[in-house]
Amino acid sequence: MKKTKGFMVWSLVLLLAGTSLTACSNADDENAPITYIEPPIYQVNDALWQKLIVGHGWKHVVSYAVENGKITNRNFYKDMIGISPHDLYFTADSVTTYFYSNALGGSPRKVTKAYTTRLSADGKRFEVYREGETQPLLSCDWLNSRQLCYYESPFVQSDGSLRTLFTYMCRMTDKELKKWQAEANSLPSK
Repeated sequence: MKKTKGFMVWSLVLLLAGTSLTACSNADDENAPITYIEPPIYQVNDALWQKLIVGHGWKHVVSYAVENGKITNRNFYKDMIGISPHDLYFTADSVTTYFYSNALGGSPRKVTKAYTTRLSADGKRFEVYREGETQPLLSCDWLNSRQLCYYESPFVQSDGSLRTLFTYMCRMTDKELKKWQAEANSLPSK
């Protein structure tokens, strides 16, 4: 019994030592994406919006179709032709939408408009409205300093059905934002 217990203790020590030695490495890959774990904030207000969102670029990651009030696992833009997701940049009083348009030659484009914010009618979501529009650009479900998740305004698809998307974005690096700002051509605002 004593031999078995000693063997188990030494086996455990070797296992832990081996794990700790192989789990840590100083070979950092500067190009590898960094994953941040930060809890979401659900009660969004103007002060949080200004602190966490304004002044940063936001890169589209995925948009899921919403069906019967439930978020599906179907990536809306996957294999889509003629439409693309957009990236966003907010200042204190304007939002710039960055996107690619096949109809406009496929080059990067941008549209900048003033925006206002308010809580949704039920008080559960923080909404952003572009100037002159009656539907919100986004209805924020949650955010943190690195992520932004929101419902997009319903839109009519080519078959006449109404579609809502749940979109997940992550904060751009300064380099990514500068690239958009340098390359995108402005479209005239309506």
